[in-house]
Amino acid sequence: MKTWFILALAILFVGEVRADDLRLEGKFVQGGLIQGTVPAGAKVTFEGRPVRVSAKGRFLIGFSRDAGPTSSLVVRLLDGQQINKPLKIGKRKYQIQRIDGLPRKMVTPPKYVYDRIRAENATIAKARA
Repeated sequence: MKTWFILALAILFVGEVRADDLRLEGKFVQGGLIQGTVPAGAKVTFEGRPVRVSAKGRFLIGFSRDAGPTSSLVVRLLDGQQINKPLKIGKRKYQIQRIDGLPRKMVTPPKYVYDRIRAENATIAKARA
């Protein structure tokens, strides 16, 4: 996990982008990771949400494991030009593993366990804030 984070930072902050570049590289499949480059200062949104873009125009987006067949990427350049880029996403076959025969209380814990989990998550969130 740490290696992916370091790789992502390296991708974001290495190299210059030409003013007319819009590049997307990676696997356009469910669970895939795409690295993109846009002209410096451009704004990027993916599925309607803003994407962080480095000062050099680099960004990362990822597709969820349940992503549909298409997604939308919008780039707004400094001159006001907008580029709408529909993305086709391939279906990915996952190797699914199951554990059968677990006791019911392990699969669906009682309410007091859920309450404890919520309280612990709230404490964790507070500590992280």
